[in-house]
Parts: sequence; C-alpha cells; structure tokens
Amino acid sequence: VNWAVMLACIGLVLGFGSSSNLAAAYGIAVTLTMVITTVLFYFAARRLWNWSPQKAGLLCGSFLVLEVAFCGANFIKIAHGGWFPLVMGVAVYTLMSTWRTGRRLLRERLENSFLPLSDFLQNVLRHPPIQVAGTAIFMSGNPDGTPLALLHNLKHNKVLHKRTVILTIETDESPHVDADERVRVEQPQEGFYKVVGHYGFMDEPNVPELLKACESQGLGVRAADTTFLNCQ
Repeated sequence: VNWAVMLACIGLVLGFGSSSNLAAAYGIAVTLTMVITTVLFYFAARRLWNWSPQKAGLLCGSFLVLEVAFCGANFIKIAHGGWFPLVMGVAVYTLMSTWRTGRRLLRERLENSFLPLSDFLQNVLRHPPIQVAGTAIFMSGNPDGTPLALLHNLKHNKVLHKRTVILTIETDESPHVDADERVRVEQPQEGFYKVVGHYGFMDEPNVPELLKACESQGLGVRAADTTFLNCQ
C-alpha cells in the first residue's frame, strides 16, 4: 500500500506539473478533509463518549461554520484541478463500500448455511460416535455454528476426538486488547470447548500463545496431540 501511495503521489505531481496547478486540488482536498473530520468527531463524541446532542453539536457546529465557508470558497477551483480529489474520493469510497457489502453478504450466507452448534451437540448425545485420542481444533468464524470441517470429519471418518475445540478469532474495534481479556473458554458439553480469542485491529493474532492462555481457564493443549482443521 505504501508503494502504491508513493507512486500515486509521484504521478500526481508529474501530472499537474507545478505547485500552482496543484493548489486547486490541494485546497479542495484539505477543506473537505476538515469538514469530514468534524462530522466524524460529532458521531465519535455521541457514541463513544456519550456527549449530548447539544454539546457535540455546539462544538462541531462552531468548527463547521468556518470549514464550510473555506470549502465553499474552494469550489470555484473544481474546474481547474479540484475535480481530481473528488474523483479519487468517489473511487475509494465505491471500492470500500463494495468490499464491505460483499463481506456482509458472504457472512450472512455462511451464517445461514451453518448448523447451530447446540443441534450438533444434541445429535452427538443421541448417537455417540467412536472417539479417538487427542485434541482437534477447528478454526471457525462463527463460534455458535458447527464448522463444516467438523461435520465432514464426522460424516466421512465416523469419529470424533476426545476433545474438540472450536476456535474463533475476533477483531475488536479497539487497537489493542489487554492480555487478561484476550481469551474466553466455554465448555457447552463434555469433550467440547468453544474458544474465542479477542485481538485489537493493530494486534497480531498468535494461536499458540492464545492456546497457552487457555490453561488458566481449564483447557490445556499439547501440540503433539493436537490436530488443526480450518473452516472458512
């Protein structure tokens, strides 16, 4: 991404040719960024800090009066190069919104195709399969659904491991997650465990460390006796 941004900046400078030609695009970009930042600050103050609409609106409104005036004054520069940041903004927004919509539709389709874990566990109780020694860890994006790899393993191999762990990695909206809040272990049924690991969006998930942290919650995992199976 950094290399792409570098090349785009070099291309932008070469395309406009001079700082005077670039000034129109710069003015539109900066003033619109100021307006957008103030609007986002309003929603952050309301949702994260529970400010009242009056308090957040008074502060943000005082900034917007000046910023909208600056932005409006730069609109006359749109035909002289100010169109470029507008086109780029629309293109990036379209890309991001399309990606977000696609991920949402994919998640909804996968969730609808999952067999609820509670139904699967009830079926195991009614028809106990053959069990083999060891631990099987199934990576899954939905901790409440039955991983497809688990269903296929039981269907084709007719066995379950002594311990079955459904491991889900979730990314929180905070940049970092404290170590004491990293993992949550549940045991819905004898031999079955649900492990949910929480990471911030700036954290690097580490499955071995996560499993080691499960020991304090009654789930010890030995790597030599463990099999990992992935389920998207």
